[in-house]
Order: sequence, then C-alpha cells, then structure tokens
Amino acid sequence: MRVYPRRFSGYVIEIRNCSPTVYIAGMRLPRDISIDNFVHPLDVAGVEVYKSAIEVPGMFAGLNDRCGAIIVWTH
Repeated sequence: MRVYPRRFSGYVIEIRNCSPTVYIAGMRLPRDISIDNFVHPLDVAGVEVYKSAIEVPGMFAGLNDRCGAIIVWTH
C-alpha cells in the first residue's frame, strides 16, 4: 500500500498502483473526496485492508472494488 499527497489537497491511497474503494462506518466514500473530511484520526476504532476484489467481504463488495477496499470503523 502507498499513501502520498495529492497535488492540491488530501491524499491518494494505492494498492499495487490501483485506488481501492474506501468505506467509513459502512458507507462508501466518493473517490474524489478526502477521508480527512469525514473522520478524525481519534475517532478511528479499526481499519481493514483488502488487497483485491476477491477479498472484500460481500456486504462491501461492489462493481468498482476491483482494486480492493479499505474499511474504516469508527467509535
């Protein structure tokens, strides 16, 4: 996994040069929105990282999850 700053704001998350889908508390985060706008680090209870679409749990699997998923759980 690689995390690097975007040109103007926020960060890009990649797994093998592919951007995974990010879920926060069970809700899909739009790809063009920064996770920083939705959750503060102190509110994070846990993080699950799935490297490919086949690993993503069924309740989170979607058509755009070919790059895997990152699931962030909050308090």
